[in-house]
Amino acid sequence: MIVKTKLSTYVICNNEFYRESVMAMLQNYPAPEKDVTIVIDAPWGFAFQRVQAKSEVWIVITDSPCPEYWEDLWDLEPTAVVAGNKSIEEIMQVIYRAASGERSKVIPFYEQKLTFKERKILRFCAQGCTDKEIAKHFEQSQQTISNSLKVIYDKLELPQRNRTSAALYYWGIQGNHSK
Repeated sequence: MIVKTKLSTYVICNNEFYRESVMAMLQNYPAPEKDVTIVIDAPWGFAFQRVQAKSEVWIVITDSPCPEYWEDLWDLEPTAVVAGNKSIEEIMQVIYRAASGERSKVIPFYEQKLTFKERKILRFCAQGCTDKEIAKHFEQSQQTISNSLKVIYDKLELPQRNRTSAALYYWGIQGNHSK
């Protein structure tokens, strides 16, 4: 659902409580220079749906603990991605900077373990794609994808080396994301 606040800021969220909370907090701040669309990534994965931003400036806010997920959000080309626990003041600063044309990622520090391609394979795996479907997308053999998944499992130090564990890691449900 999309709701416009008096700040020329649109809030898009699939969770009514989050949407209403953000809208209430925004009411206490001056309007940004341009219309801004805020996509609250709740539940996780919502931002990947074909959300039609209502303005050229759009920001994704997520509390997912998965760094690879944050990078995939960044690949959607929003004006900003905000991850982790941030105060309303920090979020407002991101909104004002985005409205002035600054593109930014406001995420916790992490060590990037996967290559771009490995991250994409992880995302397809987490979305339930088979090795055959992933192989078709990358125009590679199923065995190459299977081998890539084994490398991903090792790099992420997953507790079990399987697709379920990889999906649980990506969706922030299981795994140590702070390593």
